[in-house]
Amino acid sequence: MKLIRLILCLTVLLNCCWEVSVETISKLKVVIEHWPPYSFKNDKGEIVGEVTAKVKRLLESASVPYEISMLPWARALNNAQNEPNTLIYSIYRTKSREPYFQWFCPIST
Repeated sequence: MKLIRLILCLTVLLNCCWEVSVETISKLKVVIEHWPPYSFKNDKGEIVGEVTAKVKRLLESASVPYEISMLPWARALNNAQNEPNTLIYSIYRTKSREPYFQWFCPIST
């Protein structure tokens, strides 16, 4: 259980420049992998899950338009690293990844 809690300490990260105002972003690209119960597609094909709900609430409360895509992990990570205005969650925060992303908002303690 402690390992799961550590995994839940994954952070939402942004690979976009926060100096740019939200109004200039047409739509934030959000990429994730299939990882139940944190992010998965339900029977209706909707992307849901414990962490997904938190991310959606956060973005909606900030009035940030977004579109979530579920991708294989390698593709999601590649998109987050190479495409502007892309957010990826949930991801392990490691020393080797630290300089490559802007880490934002732990999803759990």
